Amino acid sequence: MQIIDGDYLRQFALKLCTSGGQSPRAVACALTISCILLGLVAGLPCPSLAVEQPPRWQLSWQDEFDGTSLNNELWEAIDRQNSPNNEKQYYRPEQVQVAGGNLQITAANEPLENKKYRSGLIRSRAVYGPGRFEARIRLPTTQGMWPAFWLNPNQVQWPTGGEIDIMENKGHEPLLTSSAYHWQTKPGPCCDQHQYVVHNYTANEDGNPVDFHAGFHTYAVEWEETQLRFYVDGNLHFTVQEKSDQPVFETPKNVILNLAVGGDFGGDPDESTRWPQVMLVDYVRVWRPQGDSARNQHTVSQADGVDQNVRPVLAD
Repeated sequence: MQIIDGDYLRQFALKLCTSGGQSPRAVACALTISCILLGLVAGLPCPSLAVEQPPRWQLSWQDEFDGTSLNNELWEAIDRQNSPNNEKQYYRPEQVQVAGGNLQITAANEPLENKKYRSGLIRSRAVYGPGRFEARIRLPTTQGMWPAFWLNPNQVQWPTGGEIDIMENKGHEPLLTSSAYHWQTKPGPCCDQHQYVVHNYTANEDGNPVDFHAGFHTYAVEWEETQLRFYVDGNLHFTVQEKSDQPVFETPKNVILNLAVGGDFGGDPDESTRWPQVMLVDYVRVWRPQGDSARNQHTVSQADGVDQNVRPVLAD
């Protein structure tokens, strides 16, 4: 009987996944399949896949969502009836689950109180200073979905501490994602002095537009004292440089993942909307600058039970 070893299976998986070229996504596919084959066919343990360290950054913390429930020491699943921006969802903790190696945020066509739909939002219990923040996400699709991965300082009046939108998407636009930065230099309530910059991202692969709803993609920001750099699948697409009228605030921020339904950003669901919709998150990882042992460490969040951000609709 032929002996099947780990090297043979890894080479088989690499050939299977990289027939169209060894892109990062293809190599990741090969690693995943080889792990499955090693366990099912050869009875060998799957090798630990080390987290790649971006240059100049060191890993501070991560959540790979490998358990069976949300890590309540890291995250809070929000229970909130009313949200800004004319959103139509009721955020409920039961709409947030962890299964199959992913965080699952589900939007459902189920009325509750004065809201037509239910969905989920998680917020980090700690706040974090400048660093690199990355998540690997598969976006929901269909009209009315508004998934987001963002940083916001809930302990101060919005947007005086600066809001960093790493990724937002409109459910009817599968070929485009956006990143944005909001700020206000003068103290006081929002929003007469509110300002923002935004950039849309599209991509092509083998001559075809990338459908961001069709698979997992990575979304990241590198937040430094005077600059923000936004990435999709490792591609730098937007840089915000501090200026006298455009400060990059270092106010510590909560990490937030949510799936809003309806509202000013992309419009409400309609007869074309398919239910339920799920936002899948493979991991969230946070790095701090190399040699910096304290500034990006966990700190006690001052946020209360209600996000203070208003997030007015962005112009296209």
